[in-house]
Amino acid sequence: GVKGEKLVLSNAIKQGTDTFDGFYLDDKFTKEFDGYYPAEDTTIYVKVKTDKYDKPSDFTNPIIIDFEETKLLEKFYRQQKYMTSWSREVENEWIFVTGDEKNALSGKNYIKLNGYSHYWNQAKFALYDPNHAENVMLLDKGGIYRVTVMVRCEDMYETPVNMTICLENPSQQHLLAENGNVKLEYVPEGDMDGYFMFVGDIEVSSEMAYYPSLAIRRNANDLQTIFIDTVKVEKLRDCTVKFEENGGTEVDDAVVQIHDLLFDPGIPYKEGFVFDGWFIDNDYSRQWDFDKDTVEDDM
Repeated sequence: GVKGEKLVLSNAIKQGTDTFDGFYLDDKFTKEFDGYYPAEDTTIYVKVKTDKYDKPSDFTNPIIIDFEETKLLEKFYRQQKYMTSWSREVENEWIFVTGDEKNALSGKNYIKLNGYSHYWNQAKFALYDPNHAENVMLLDKGGIYRVTVMVRCEDMYETPVNMTICLENPSQQHLLAENGNVKLEYVPEGDMDGYFMFVGDIEVSSEMAYYPSLAIRRNANDLQTIFIDTVKVEKLRDCTVKFEENGGTEVDDAVVQIHDLLFDPGIPYKEGFVFDGWFIDNDYSRQWDFDKDTVEDDM
């Protein structure tokens, strides 16, 4: 190559159960390779580290990723266990794209799927967590998670189709047929700046032998080129709803999954009074609509 030109390195790195940790110009791993042809013949060394998938990600608050951690993700998505790919970047199904503000929903980076006819029909990429020690998003056993994905087609007149979320063993390179997967459903009220909102809930068995990673999967044979920018993952929890009857007949507490509708408990009886509805404030200024209002916390 010519000095200063971008060097296209393998984007299909396989290291068994270890994790790729960068390209370096020395075997002591002190000088990281910048990706451009040097002035003389050079040996490039691959650094790996031992995986530790022994702790799930912290979902105290929802994790929102926008793919703007460029340096971290250029390493992360070079690994086949985190992104299906072939020998060179130009041949990949999924690609981590940087510096393209025009097509991004926020910032300048996004994930792109090249849609074309190919025998590999389970193209996927794993979601990352910049706060996890291994930078991969790991789900807790027994948890239920809601995944919200913002996506659009390269052809603005098309709507994305056939996307699923799936659980994976983070130490392996391929999808596991026995693990859970859920189709993402279109939610039109979430559309934004040409991007469509898709949502799906996925449950992790409490019997799993490991903390699974979470991947987005799509059939590359669908011949749609799509962009994904901004993914939100929330661990769903149960909320307790208490009813204040104000002297009427007792109504039992309700346990409701966050974001769900609340079941109407009916009309309590109090002699000499007429029931006027359920309210969520002491001033009786906001009446609860059981057909529309969702539970967002203990109340």
